[in-house]
Amino acid sequence: MILKTANDFNEAFLQGRRVEVWRGDKLVDYGGPIDRHLKDSVCINGVVYSKHLHKFLTK
Repeated sequence: MILKTANDFNEAFLQGRRVEVWRGDKLVDYGGPIDRHLKDSVCINGVVYSKHLHKFLTK
């Protein structure tokens, strides 16, 4: 499932789901739980990723 909305990110955060980070067709981070997310960014494993530049996938 691709995380797109604030609700998607909130649900993944609250459930502690493992989230993969993709940029284009390249896997950037094999994933982990979301530490926090804001309107334009997501922090996973202490690394901040732009929501505009990356795709976030969870199963």
